[in-house]
Amino acid sequence: MIYFTSDTHFGDDRLNLYGRDLVCKTSEEMDNLIIDNWNSIVTDDDTVYHLGDVAMNEESLKQVLKLNGKKILIKGNYDDKIADEVLLQYFSAVHKNLVVEHGAKSIPQKLLFLNHYPTKADDMMFNIVGHIHGLWKVQRNTINVGCDAWHFKPISMDLVLFSINGINKFYDQNVFAGEIIANLKYAPKESLESIKTLIS
Repeated sequence: MIYFTSDTHFGDDRLNLYGRDLVCKTSEEMDNLIIDNWNSIVTDDDTVYHLGDVAMNEESLKQVLKLNGKKILIKGNYDDKIADEVLLQYFSAVHKNLVVEHGAKSIPQKLLFLNHYPTKADDMMFNIVGHIHGLWKVQRNTINVGCDAWHFKPISMDLVLFSINGINKFYDQNVFAGEIIANLKYAPKESLESIKTLIS
């Protein structure tokens, strides 16, 4: 199986920034919850693409050793602070971004663009991103795999494809409320112009 996740933030004491203080009292509790959830579904035969912001420092990066599966890192802003040589002690490969093919015949977008930042999405492919923790799960051409958005668990390729199918066939403007004219009133002008182009 293939899984995706991001923003585990191992060793991060700022639990209140992401609402994690509603779930755990300490960063140690949070780390253990993420590790237990990961290992409850990921086996050593599986591959997990981690879309960045693994840990706060080299010491907390050691938590990765407790995680099942082959792990591939797409670097986030916190990972840029750690040398690639160090990251490669914990990950099979380290990339700035990566393109993978999913192989599902029922979905026209065959390529997935893996990148930490939603603002660096590729409009020619479907995007898998992180960075924003649990702020949102889906946009028209993007899924956020931040662990905060998915009950602190990696999500499977099957769930990603299920979500893409929903976006393509079933989700309506209620899902993408940011495109509703009434909600555009307070958008910055440059954002407004790009949104108007999308919906025209």
